[in-house]
Amino acid sequence: MRLVDLVVNATTLTLILSRTDMSGAAAGFMLVFAGDISVLLNLAVSQYGEFERKGVALERTAEYRNLPREDGRAADSLARATDASEDDDYSDYVEDWPTAGAISVCDLRVRYAPGMPDILHRVSFEVRGGQRIGIVGECPDGSHLIQATS
Repeated sequence: MRLVDLVVNATTLTLILSRTDMSGAAAGFMLVFAGDISVLLNLAVSQYGEFERKGVALERTAEYRNLPREDGRAADSLARATDASEDDDYSDYVEDWPTAGAISVCDLRVRYAPGMPDILHRVSFEVRGGQRIGIVGECPDGSHLIQATS
């Protein structure tokens, strides 16, 4: 980006200095115009990069959508089954899902590898059947917050 600015400004200054009959107003106009061109060129380059990143994300999404599932079923058929609540095939996907249960975690400590410091310290919680949980962040006092919702 800086290279583009340098080339545009150097070219403008060369043109201004090579002409002996140029007025101050014309030189100022050229310098302001060169600055605008630099800004627009930088914007175009950054927009092109953003467009390319979004294209890569789209390609990866299409790639992941076509990955085979571990159970051998097609991902598209699962999506259609979850969209249609009265679909008989939907029961095939949830037949092994527990209908009741609970999880109790007491004084959980987690680290990335042996010998490394803990990343979670003394986390305790209980989850009743049917609840969903997620760790949503660190509390201001440094303790970890776990939010449970039904």
